[in-house]
Amino acid sequence: MYLRRGVTLIEILAVIAIIGIILGFSYWGGRTWITRNRLKNAAYRMRATIMDLRIRAVSAQMKTGIRFDPVTDSYTSFKITEDTLNPGTYDTTSQVSETLGAKIRFGATAIQSISGGSPPADGISFNNPSDDNVIIFNQFGACETPGEIYITDGKDFYALLINSTGKVRVFKWTGSGWYEEE
Repeated sequence: MYLRRGVTLIEILAVIAIIGIILGFSYWGGRTWITRNRLKNAAYRMRATIMDLRIRAVSAQMKTGIRFDPVTDSYTSFKITEDTLNPGTYDTTSQVSETLGAKIRFGATAIQSISGGSPPADGISFNNPSDDNVIIFNQFGACETPGEIYITDGKDFYALLINSTGKVRVFKWTGSGWYEEE
């Protein structure tokens, strides 16, 4: 009897087909994972920026702030100088800007806010009578303008809640309510 050793063309095509199917599933799953985590990463990056700004306010013994811009989907951190002519003016030389990222914007529609009711149209609400989109930390690390920030990718929602002590908490919308993340 005659034995042939080697691999046939059919076997090679079967292996290539199996590899193609596995790569197809990983590509599809990977894209979903990346899209889902893009929003979460933006929320935690914003939280880190806010916490860093609070620490800088304490270490430099001066007021600091962040202005959120819902038009450009960005936020800018700055120092607040105590000028004798213009008290509480913003130091434009110390500004640092960041954007939310691709396909992520401020806002939340058709959901309830963390505190109840509906969130603001622009997704930003701080207890600041002069500018609703600015958060201010004093030299002791306390937040003078506590409030909420909502961001979305059009499908999922995250919220950041900043209380008067300066603590920043991150929440995810579950479809029926807010769940606090660690």
